[in-house]
Amino acid sequence: MGIAVVPKPQPHLYNAWFQEIYMNTPEVNPEGYVESAPINFAEGLEGNLLIITGTGETNTHVQIVEGLVDRLIEIGKQFDYIAYPNRNHGLGEGKGTQLHLRVYMARYLLNNLPPGPCLD
Repeated sequence: MGIAVVPKPQPHLYNAWFQEIYMNTPEVNPEGYVESAPINFAEGLEGNLLIITGTGETNTHVQIVEGLVDRLIEIGKQFDYIAYPNRNHGLGEGKGTQLHLRVYMARYLLNNLPPGPCLD
């Protein structure tokens, strides 16, 4: 079970000025960009996944997230997805957004985590 809030499933499309601080450029580090891109491992998804983003995102543009959404649909993986309208990277805009977000995630956890301790 996982919750991905404003994920970066395609790092080569993320803001270059930030991404390149840690990974250099895709031309210099092509293997790093492939290995760090969750979209490339979508087939291995097991369990429940909630993806959350904002449609006004200026760092991780909604198209980056929707690339993963589209890939999961293509390969028949089930997941949950919510996009907050006109919210940016911190999902802080809009009256009630923070409370809604936290309650939504808490409800997702309660509905999708098995009861009891983790024994792994």
